[in-house]
Amino acid sequence: MKNVTYLILAVSILSLISCDTEGEDLRKYYKNQNHSEELKGWWRKIDREPDHGFASKILFENYKVIFHSYNIHTDKYDSSYNYWYNDDTKIYFLTEPDGISKPDERNDSYILNDSNDTLTIYAEYPPYIYVKDTDL
Repeated sequence: MKNVTYLILAVSILSLISCDTEGEDLRKYYKNQNHSEELKGWWRKIDREPDHGFASKILFENYKVIFHSYNIHTDKYDSSYNYWYNDDTKIYFLTEPDGISKPDERNDSYILNDSNDTLTIYAEYPPYIYVKDTDL
């Protein structure tokens, strides 16, 4: 019985280390991919404007993307971040693993208009539309 307990403990620890290693490998991969300069910076969501007047915003940095959404209950923006990279048609997102669950990856098609000031992300229908902005 004691050996079974040790075995279960060892398997649990190894699975946590494996998830962390997988997450670290994916973070390195995302950091070393293409991050278009045209996407970097602040973007303000213009479709489906909220009643409270505060638009959701995205900040694309060198390899992190930060999503900001206004919380009317706390009267401030809540933020979450992912790693990202892009190619000509898709933006790839990696949610940071929490040590227990595996990293979550997704990709969304996007179009950047000719003047690089309007970004349409096809995460769902209708798509999300953003315009270049400054900060929060």
